[in-house]
Amino acid sequence: MKKISILLLVLGGILLSERTACAGENPVGPRHINSIGMNLVRIEPGTFIMGFGTAALSDELTVTHNKGKKRECLKRGNYDEHPAHKVTITRPFYMGVREVTNAQYEQFDPSHRRHRGIRDYSKNDDDAVIMVSWEDAVAFCQWLSKKEGMTYRLPTEAEWEYACRAGTTTPFSVMPFDSNVPNGWGLFNMHGNVAEWCHDWYGPYIDGPQTDPVGRSTGQFKVIRGGSSQAASFYMRSANRSGSISDDRSWLIGFRVVLGEMPTSKALPPHKQPHQIDVSQTVPADLSKGPDKSVPYLTIRTYVNIPEGAAGPLFYRHNHNPDIVQCPNGDLLAIHFSTISEGDREMVYGGSRLRYGNDKWDETSVFWGPPDRKAEYSVLWVEGDTLYNFSSLGVANSRPSAIVMRTSKDNGVTWSNPRTIVPRADDQGVMETVFRTRKGAILIPADDHNLFISHDNGRTWFSPCNGRGQAGIHTPMAELADGRLMSFGRYDDIDGMMPKSVSNDMGKKWTHTASVFTPIGGGQRATMLRLKEGPLFFASFAKKMTMIDGEGSNSECNGLFAALSFDEGNTWPVMRLISDGSNRRVFTRKNKYYQMSKNRSEGNGYLASCQSADGVIHMVSNRVEYAFNLRWLWREYKP
Repeated sequence: MKKISILLLVLGGILLSERTACAGENPVGPRHINSIGMNLVRIEPGTFIMGFGTAALSDELTVTHNKGKKRECLKRGNYDEHPAHKVTITRPFYMGVREVTNAQYEQFDPSHRRHRGIRDYSKNDDDAVIMVSWEDAVAFCQWLSKKEGMTYRLPTEAEWEYACRAGTTTPFSVMPFDSNVPNGWGLFNMHGNVAEWCHDWYGPYIDGPQTDPVGRSTGQFKVIRGGSSQAASFYMRSANRSGSISDDRSWLIGFRVVLGEMPTSKALPPHKQPHQIDVSQTVPADLSKGPDKSVPYLTIRTYVNIPEGAAGPLFYRHNHNPDIVQCPNGDLLAIHFSTISEGDREMVYGGSRLRYGNDKWDETSVFWGPPDRKAEYSVLWVEGDTLYNFSSLGVANSRPSAIVMRTSKDNGVTWSNPRTIVPRADDQGVMETVFRTRKGAILIPADDHNLFISHDNGRTWFSPCNGRGQAGIHTPMAELADGRLMSFGRYDDIDGMMPKSVSNDMGKKWTHTASVFTPIGGGQRATMLRLKEGPLFFASFAKKMTMIDGEGSNSECNGLFAALSFDEGNTWPVMRLISDGSNRRVFTRKNKYYQMSKNRSEGNGYLASCQSADGVIHMVSNRVEYAFNLRWLWREYKP
């Protein structure tokens, strides 16, 4: 596009006549005003380089966190902006000069007015509409198309970036980010204000030239572009990509429309991660056999396998907050968040698979990764042939987050479209130990004194205590034989010991007493589950507690331990340090090591656990999986 052509388009409202078309009449000229007062500008065909350019970003643009740290790994943009590739747009289209406004959207849905002013945003008629999902935006376009007799739709991701760049190759087409300054096409607020939905399913770029690309054929996230008023400048760049689940309604997301037929290009196939490839769908005949139950069994394996120096989408150094389950086909699946800094937008969940019959975990790949949306919590649960995943959907340090749910019927190869089950969960990120009660309710213990329950198999959810429930945070929970709920927590210590909470009414009210366990602090989380054999299993971190040590004798121990209760949590007669006494070096938090000795084991980490069909207990911490049977944990156990 020649500079003089772009200049004419910028001045189109002065040098060229604007025209309001009648319904059903195709627009002509550089601008179009439709029947609801929406101003659109004609975007001419052309070719551009989509993705990150050639020049490294300035240090200032690599600051994405409120702590103000510059990040060298972001000098070349985000990993998903590569490879840069030539894209040709073959047909002209009209694009809204500004995002769809409250007044325009409310002609379609008058009830949406109730969202005006949420979090003190979007109060006026001409403010960009927010709190609209991708599905809402598509429905608006369909309504407008029927009303006008012409095709309105969301822009493809390529059309959006082409329109945003307006012939530029720099990080921004307009400086500064002023709502009164248009880019070369005459478009306002392409950087900031509100983020904008696009048509495409999100997926990695492919190399090589493309013509009228339309993204992936399906996926987990719809593309969002442009950043928002809450985003750092890094996320407002022309090349930056974001995304969310299609039913997400956020105070940061709006949309603008395109007028023109959809490109007829074929979508790319859905992208699969390594843990989704070559997964057996056969249930092994010997699934319940496993190690000899009469012989003590302990093995220690690294389950976080990320190449050293990796800086996106997974990160080598900071991996935390895991969960683990056994899939119906016998594979173990372990997940954990991976990030540069907790609380920032690059947080994703990595996943690794220990395929049935193998003794080494696969290399870690992305498990749950809404781009630029901070995946801080994610948990797994298996029931029958269904694998469940509950995850948080946040935006940097902005609160509140949403909780979403998805399911898999093929051992994690494909997933249902994620669905929001708790739209705004404040600081209540989902944690570990999802379970179903004897009466059929599904329970999700949540961070910061909360709990979410579903009585209709996951369709609807509610909190019985509204954040005034169990003592402490990061609370593992179990149902007792008499239907009561019991949990343990970090903080809110009682008489110098970890708090124990019990509820007689499914989480509405709780009583709190001191447990027999020493308290835990920052960087630590306990885990608890009901074993198939009947006892309750609990694991945490000891401070000078007497128990079975790494050599099989009783001594004062520190660090990771496991315990068993045979009387519904009243007493815990079996306690053992998770150590083989070998003095081996084992990975712990942030890739540091600890030395496993007779009376000392790993001292820091968030724990999660499951029991496989063969009776082996699998527990994960920061980077390590500990697998042991009851005979190892309990010397008197007789299978």
